[in-house]
Amino acid sequence: MKNIQLIAEHNVRPAGEIHTGASKSISNRMLLLRRLYSPDTELHNLSGSEDTQWLQKGLASGETEIYAGDGGTTARFLAVYLATRPGEHILRGSARMSERPMAKLFDALRQLGAEIRYLEKDGFLPVSIKGCKPEAGSTVHFENPESGQFISALCLVAPSVGMTISYSGAVTESYIQLTLALLAECYVQAEAYHDPETERSVIEIHRSTPVLPAEYVIENDWSSAAFWMEWMLQAPMGMELYLDKLLADSIQPDAYAMHYFEMLGLSFRETDNGIMVKKAARPDGNEFHFDLEYNPDLFPALACSVAALGLNATFAGLHSLVYKESNRLQSVTDGLAKLGVDAGYDPGESEFFIRGGKLRPTDEAIDTFSDHRIAMAFSALVPSLGKITINDPGVVKKSYPEWWTHVQTYVKDIQLIEN
Repeated sequence: MKNIQLIAEHNVRPAGEIHTGASKSISNRMLLLRRLYSPDTELHNLSGSEDTQWLQKGLASGETEIYAGDGGTTARFLAVYLATRPGEHILRGSARMSERPMAKLFDALRQLGAEIRYLEKDGFLPVSIKGCKPEAGSTVHFENPESGQFISALCLVAPSVGMTISYSGAVTESYIQLTLALLAECYVQAEAYHDPETERSVIEIHRSTPVLPAEYVIENDWSSAAFWMEWMLQAPMGMELYLDKLLADSIQPDAYAMHYFEMLGLSFRETDNGIMVKKAARPDGNEFHFDLEYNPDLFPALACSVAALGLNATFAGLHSLVYKESNRLQSVTDGLAKLGVDAGYDPGESEFFIRGGKLRPTDEAIDTFSDHRIAMAFSALVPSLGKITINDPGVVKKSYPEWWTHVQTYVKDIQLIEN
């Protein structure tokens, strides 16, 4: 499918109970923990995302060559897994994944004793990995890691030997905290602190055998739910939508979406089995600032929401977004420009800005740049635009493969035309 066109009446809205699917972040971490420490644990409500499927296949594979697809988490978790197992393997990824830097992770794996050989371009997939068992009490240091997933991956293998992991520079700390929270659920002791002498962040993980339950139910995904919140901001006042099996006290960083979207006019009510979302008010003011250092994945949905409401806003804490499936700062800039919105990244202020104005419908398709969150964020603007065309709509399979089916099912009076 080359593109998909959405055509809708003004203020078309979703209705019913939407099951967004399980958290990809928790699914992937629990898959690696199960493989390492508790193969008999049953994982329920696993994410149906392509990333999770590739990780499952990679962890179960007996082949010497393993494919990670488009998934950053998938590639990084598989690299660490292979580097701490005996044998030699080749790890490959998609064309886009082969453009995403991984040198800092490979350098760390060499510190543990693994042999890494680049097969094409230094610092990038594909690579040959000859694994080894790390020594007890191993230490690893990252200097300005591009991704917190490098650190999370090492945290997950660390309990078997005990490990001290240190790093300097900016990373998305919240996903490291998610990893440590899951380890704590498995009775692994860890201390995370800042060393003022070295100016490094340090994580000490004690040697132990993680204890996983016989069955583990993975909670639903707040990152995917944010796109329905974006849609609800454009709904008539008083409209409600039920998001099934979301936890208000979730350990997911993107559960903080409730706070951001409350600022813009939504209200949230927790029930026994999920969250009721309501269009409750108009935004309180016209100028907003969002610090997304702990939840940068919310940026596309929030940026498009601000644009739909015609508000002015600035966004900080976005340093990791240039390393995602696309350069999300540029992808959002390009998409909003096609809709007549003045937006962009100001390097002097290290902030992304949106200067409010009415969205302008366009016959020009929005490019997704192989990025699932760009596809969903811009398609959810159709209530304000009446129509929008999204290129490469299949990219949503990376995190929320049911997105287009759910739009067709739960949004009344909308047409989806595939080309």
